[in-house]
Amino acid sequence: MISVRRLKSAPGASSEYGVRAAEAAYGYFLTAVPFDARFDLETEDRVYCTELVWRAYREAGVDLVDGVFRRLEIVLGGGDYLLPSGLSNSPYLYEVLSVSRRS
Repeated sequence: MISVRRLKSAPGASSEYGVRAAEAAYGYFLTAVPFDARFDLETEDRVYCTELVWRAYREAGVDLVDGVFRRLEIVLGGGDYLLPSGLSNSPYLYEVLSVSRRS
């Protein structure tokens, strides 16, 4: 499934959050921050997809998940992860478009 979401309007909220988040994300691109295959939220020298969105908005002034991550215990280690569902369930975002692929 593909989902497009936008930041909700709220008292004091402004479109500047989106602009600043886009600038922050572009900064990661310009500095060629590599993909984080370990999905480690503790380091900023590598990022993965949902982490990039979260970090960009956090740098803009909005923590989309209020610092709440999913705790997973897996065979080769465990820890806190930001899953796509964490962003899609954010109380600060609303769905603009959703597309499901049918086989």
